[in-house]
Amino acid sequence: QHGERGDHHDGRHPGDLLGKRFSTASTVFIGDGQYVGDGGRSLQRLWSKLSWRELRGCPGRYVTSDAEARRQAPDELLAGLPVALHQARLEGRDPVIVGWFRDPGGGGILTYVKRMRESSGVAAGEAAEGDAVFVHTLNTESGLIRKIEALGLAPFEVGGRAAHLLPMLLILSFLVDAEKNASATFLVRHFLRNEVGLAPD
Repeated sequence: QHGERGDHHDGRHPGDLLGKRFSTASTVFIGDGQYVGDGGRSLQRLWSKLSWRELRGCPGRYVTSDAEARRQAPDELLAGLPVALHQARLEGRDPVIVGWFRDPGGGGILTYVKRMRESSGVAAGEAAEGDAVFVHTLNTESGLIRKIEALGLAPFEVGGRAAHLLPMLLILSFLVDAEKNASATFLVRHFLRNEVGLAPD
């Protein structure tokens, strides 16, 4: 899968994958056609910038193996995009940087900071420039919310401000993994229709 290609195997307009035709040219995420509308314009711009592969068993979450991108911190990779970046510290795990796009539709990036070696004068868990590999994952809005819930992070820890975030986290907390994977995209699309007015042509 390449971000710029966005293949659609059945020949339909990508908006038709929502069941109704949506205006997708500039306002919503299209990606590879599986999660149309589950994210906004900035997420689509990030998709088009690199080649992405969907993580097995993680609907709406993609990883890139681009060598140059893995040397770039999120603020560099996302330069020029409207994003709120927050670092979350998880006990016994690599630091995680969450970037939530601020434009309607949301979605974002979740980056694992992999330490390559210990550097003197650098606090534990922090990476000096040139001392880390950044494993970037592109996430649809529902994929990002699911991962936030799985990591046990609170909205204030990741800068989530969307009105649907807390209800989504509460709903997901009552579901098993298979149910979360099956329902999250539908729930986000439902909330976004009400919040940002995504409407059929």
